Amino acid sequence: MGGIYSRITPTVGAEKPAGQWQTLDMTLLDRHVTVKLNGKTIIDNEPLLGCTGGAMWSDQFRPGPIYLQGDHTAVNYRNIVLTPIVQSKAVLFEENFNGKLDGGWSWLRENPSAWRIREGALEIRNEPGVAHNVKNALVRPAPDRKGGKFAIDVTVTNSTKPIQLYEQAGITWYNNGKPVFKLVKELVDGQIMIIPGRKPMTSEMVQLRLIVTSDSFVAQYRPNVEGEFQTAAEGKLPAPADDQVSIQCYNGPPNAEHWIRFDDFRISKLPD
Repeated sequence: MGGIYSRITPTVGAEKPAGQWQTLDMTLLDRHVTVKLNGKTIIDNEPLLGCTGGAMWSDQFRPGPIYLQGDHTAVNYRNIVLTPIVQSKAVLFEENFNGKLDGGWSWLRENPSAWRIREGALEIRNEPGVAHNVKNALVRPAPDRKGGKFAIDVTVTNSTKPIQLYEQAGITWYNNGKPVFKLVKELVDGQIMIIPGRKPMTSEMVQLRLIVTSDSFVAQYRPNVEGEFQTAAEGKLPAPADDQVSIQCYNGPPNAEHWIRFDDFRISKLPD
């Protein structure tokens, strides 16, 4: 009782006998779940890896309702309370790609025929080029790093498996108009990796998170937008100077159409 059907078994049994009221307290945050049954923790911040057998559909990223369900015999419910979780970060900007781009964006070397907005995401064709001549780099002003700690998030999905050496997509940081740092999913020496850090990456979808301060960065990632963020690398950034942040892809193959999907872009201020 209190388990996540077909996924997570409670660590202890805390149920009362049949016929008595049971109290369940469930917390779901960033695809992790904690369950207390009758005041005792039986599942402690465990990751939810995919849908359960009782799901209404198999797409784990599709929004759906909360619904109550009984099985085999009758069940009664009372005192149902749903409380949103207030997280300790403030979202400064969020781009959901709902039909058009929000204000503040600009393009570097735009090729209008090689980008599109479809199904709540930005799709960019990965064309040949490198950092200094990348096509269709979408850029916006970055937050003032002198004002605290910030996170930039974006989810990157390859529609086609990379085949070109150094084919890549992700976040690039600009300082005084020059690219000085990148957090990307990249094909290197025949293996797809998170760069920097050279962390192997086998999933088509990955959430990238770049955390910046006045002089430093932390590069993180989450395969399939599941589990805790993993740190790929940490290091120093140049002093703030007309900073910009970009989502982009480059080193695409010249004779094939490789499209990259970007969604859930946001900039947040983190606690110091």
